[in-house]
Amino acid sequence: MGGDALAYATYTSGTTGPPKAAIHRHADPLTFVDAMCRKALRLTPEDTGLCSARMYFAYGLGNSVWFPLATGGSAVINSAPVTPEAAAILSARFGPSVLYGVPNFFARVIDSCSPDSFRSLRCVVSAGEALELGLAERLMEFFGGIPILDGIGSTEVGQTFVSNRVDEWRLGTLGRVLPPYEIRVVAPDGTTAGPGVEGDLWVRGPAIAKGYWNRPDSPVANEGWLDTRDRVCIDSDGWVTYRCRADDTEVIGGVNVDPREVERLIIEDEAVAEAAVVAVRESTGASTLQAFLVATSGATIDGSVMRDLHRGLLNRLSAFKVPHRFAVVDRLPRTPNGKLVRGALRKQSPTKPIWELSLTEPGSGVRAQRDDLSASNMTIAGGNDGGATLRERLVALRQERQRLVVDAVCAEAAKMLGEPDPWSVDQDLAFSELGFDSQMTVTLCKRLAAVTGLRLPETVGWDYGSISGLAQYLEAELAGGHGRLKSAGPVNSGATGLWAIEEQLNKVEELVAVIADGEKQRVADRLRALLGTIAGSEAGLGKLIQAASTPDEIFQLIDSELGK
Repeated sequence: MGGDALAYATYTSGTTGPPKAAIHRHADPLTFVDAMCRKALRLTPEDTGLCSARMYFAYGLGNSVWFPLATGGSAVINSAPVTPEAAAILSARFGPSVLYGVPNFFARVIDSCSPDSFRSLRCVVSAGEALELGLAERLMEFFGGIPILDGIGSTEVGQTFVSNRVDEWRLGTLGRVLPPYEIRVVAPDGTTAGPGVEGDLWVRGPAIAKGYWNRPDSPVANEGWLDTRDRVCIDSDGWVTYRCRADDTEVIGGVNVDPREVERLIIEDEAVAEAAVVAVRESTGASTLQAFLVATSGATIDGSVMRDLHRGLLNRLSAFKVPHRFAVVDRLPRTPNGKLVRGALRKQSPTKPIWELSLTEPGSGVRAQRDDLSASNMTIAGGNDGGATLRERLVALRQERQRLVVDAVCAEAAKMLGEPDPWSVDQDLAFSELGFDSQMTVTLCKRLAAVTGLRLPETVGWDYGSISGLAQYLEAELAGGHGRLKSAGPVNSGATGLWAIEEQLNKVEELVAVIADGEKQRVADRLRALLGTIAGSEAGLGKLIQAASTPDEIFQLIDSELGK
């Protein structure tokens, strides 16, 4: 029987559809045994392997059957599933030198086992999904500094074709291509991507499957090249870094988001064992990112932890990449060989956004401040502040009102950002720079409408651009609508342009309220000259002021516009 004769078939994991049986020839195991077993792992007859994957998967078949057969080594075979707890017991009993698994298996080993059970190991091998750098570093510490080897393979190839090696490895990478395989990274236009450029990983080699059983219309390779549907980049030295599955990319607002970038940051938190970020569909039909979290053993992921995670992501990612919804689950849906099934998570209903979780009583803190505002008004207006004139007390009242409104906006913004201290939020930064996206900004305005009792346009947050700008608008509306900006364009965070002019006009209004009678004529002349330079000053208040004949008439008009 020749090497091209059909030998066996192994089923794919079914991540993107029904599992398919990839057909291999008798010669195929010789190729990937030489590539992975001998060149990458340097296995000898003295080695014993223990693998968490079952032997009906290509990964488990190679690790537990082909490799020990080829080297004369041994394998620990367990009739029951090799759970982390079982792996610890089997390791303590049989002393394997190599432990094979998938990332979520290793995460649970760290969480539930003692390193003492694994003292016989000389290396750890991970596959199935990319091994995150943070988890790889934890494995290094847990297993005492032995090589932690990540790699990538496929059922169609038969085993691993890119891997780190025991004598050459880099955490956070998949390693380099193993001879005799060839790989290329394909850009969207079909050309080969350059160093550091992300694209689809294609592989070619003598062990590529002949086809799929009973699927003659589903070719495995195209002119010898297999599109793995994995997105990677390769540096100038040939080291491969995994990005995501081609079908893992989420699209939010027309922008592509790599969920694994977000997940890598989330699992840095010691309370989170696993994380998956996907787009879920809101009742409005819009897509929004949601993070599904699995807690580490003994840890609790409550609203406080979620707010900390949310705040950390806002500080480290662009706003459109940050999930505003979090769900705690017992386990993530996976295929039998450990691959995450994102499609099952995308079907889940969205949870409450993080800013709703941060409230024990929606708006209660700000409503208390609004009550304080009313009480403060009564105290200042009704009290007898020494020899202060009524106008001086009115100026003090307005300053207090401005402060309270700013406090209210800061408080609501801080709750949505997960900040415990409202004054830690920069009042003059643009909302986009604070981490607010369009959805968050609209929600902030709705919350402020509920707090203040005002009817606010949904675009008012973008119109006024920052906390300080929005607070000024609200303060003017609460005062009766006078002094409101009639049209607002983009506002930057440096308090320039229209916002700067409005800020100075506020100061003028305060001074007008307490100006001495002897100064009115000079100030009135200046106001007439200033109004004469403003385009469109023939309308509205400008026209009335220019028509006024005396300073007292001018100030009476100003007072009426200010509600005094």
